Amino acid sequence: MTRRLFTECQPITNPGFRLPDGKRVTMAARQQAVRRLFASGHTTKQVAAPMR
Repeated sequence: MTRRLFTECQPITNPGFRLPDGKRVTMAARQQAVRRLFASGHTTKQVAAPMR
């Protein structure tokens, strides 16, 4: 008898979120923006500050 370590489940679709000015941002777009900031030399605190 084999035991399954993981159960199959439906992927969770994340529609993203809305910014205060009404713009919609997907998680993929947010991740790309964060990667660009890190690539340009920003620190973790500088990147996280506007996301609070």
